[in-house]
Amino acid sequence: MSKLFKVMIAVGLIAVMLMALNGGLVWAANPPHPTYLTANVNGDTSEWNLTNDWFADMYRAADPDKEVESKLYLRYDCSSGTLYALVLAEPGVTIVANLPGDSFIKLGNSTKLVDGNSGDNGMPPDFAWVGLDGDIASGWEASAKLAVGSYTNLNVHTQVNDGGQQTSAVEDRAIDLVIDCNLGSIGDYVWHDVNLNGVQDSGEMGIANVTVKLYKSDDTLISTTWTNSSGFYIFTGLEPGDYYVQFVPPPDYDFSPQDKGTNDEVDSDADPDTGKTGIINLSAGETDLTWDAGLHLCIIGDRVWNDEDGQKDQDSTEPGFNGVAVYLYPMTATVTSTTCGTVPDYLAATTTISGTSQTPDGLPNGIYYFDMGTLGLPTGQYLVCVQESTLKPAGTWILTTGSNPRTVNYTGADDFSFDFGYVYAGPPTVVTLSSFAAKPSAGGAIRPLWVGMAGLTVLAAGSLCWAKRRTR
Repeated sequence: MSKLFKVMIAVGLIAVMLMALNGGLVWAANPPHPTYLTANVNGDTSEWNLTNDWFADMYRAADPDKEVESKLYLRYDCSSGTLYALVLAEPGVTIVANLPGDSFIKLGNSTKLVDGNSGDNGMPPDFAWVGLDGDIASGWEASAKLAVGSYTNLNVHTQVNDGGQQTSAVEDRAIDLVIDCNLGSIGDYVWHDVNLNGVQDSGEMGIANVTVKLYKSDDTLISTTWTNSSGFYIFTGLEPGDYYVQFVPPPDYDFSPQDKGTNDEVDSDADPDTGKTGIINLSAGETDLTWDAGLHLCIIGDRVWNDEDGQKDQDSTEPGFNGVAVYLYPMTATVTSTTCGTVPDYLAATTTISGTSQTPDGLPNGIYYFDMGTLGLPTGQYLVCVQESTLKPAGTWILTTGSNPRTVNYTGADDFSFDFGYVYAGPPTVVTLSSFAAKPSAGGAIRPLWVGMAGLTVLAAGSLCWAKRRTR
């Protein structure tokens, strides 16, 4: 999936979400900012997120030293200039519904935005009781027009039953509210990195429902969201500042290598150990859609290489073999190094490709993986073998590491220890001698005399022509 296409989708999501609620993504209130989403004022609270939309506690008599009797949740729709509020009573407390004028939103004590007498017609100012039962309710929803700007006197108030009728209101009946529709956004994509190269390749799909958390650089959690059906996520309504993202992988998934390749828009930014990105410095109004995470299911692998010195260690100068066939068999298969790939009923087959090994040195080429999670294979023992006839150049290759096939004890975790090193042993070299002589040995046998080819130790059969020296 191209980055341009991803950006188009993400920008489209922002526009849609600013006009109508989409339950697939959650953008959290960050007081004094509300959540930048819409709501329906109809008494149904299912669309509200009581974690992400929370804005303020409401205390008895507006005194923060007294008990919290209700809570305030806020959203704001930039496209219509509408503030949405939800007030819910705490457990054991009820809202007094027969005093509708006492449930209100004001600026200070004089400018009323909405109250329980505003009606319920779908147009702001709008009001609806939640859980209405006679003269009591469990809460209320409301909407009101309010311009973008900074306010220091937001006054939200309701009357409750809590051991008698009490006033429940925000602290000192005046709290800060900042509405800024030129805030920033951070996103973007979580994908299944099938070949484990840490780069978004063609055909690799996004992963839905991955938990993503946004933190301030001081480790304060700002918001939690989940990737949508295409693997995208986004946080909006963000003030300028320093943030980081943490990805929480689903069960059996692990992170891909971090910061591979030269294109930061298509690499994986999550630390494989913590799932955290680096610090994101967000400017005013900036939309930064470059924070991705590659995930893979449990993998076994990892490299087939030319062990030129026969030392069994993967030296940085020893090349990997691309284009070599590797097979995964059940433990019950009867397969050898010469029958690998020809014995039927193998579980999977792959070919070594360019890439980077999972060894500490990250060596190139000759890379193979079997994604055990995608294959749906249970833990247990398997066989991995190299089809040696696919090694190039053709000839005799001698395995220097372990055995072929190799027994794999799959435990449900990544295991990159299944490397195959080969050293080339043939074919022999055919040599034409520049000069040759022979003389009889004792008993009349002819033996060769080597002329001008010191150090030659291997000769091909049939490459020599024998002649008897004429004597005078």
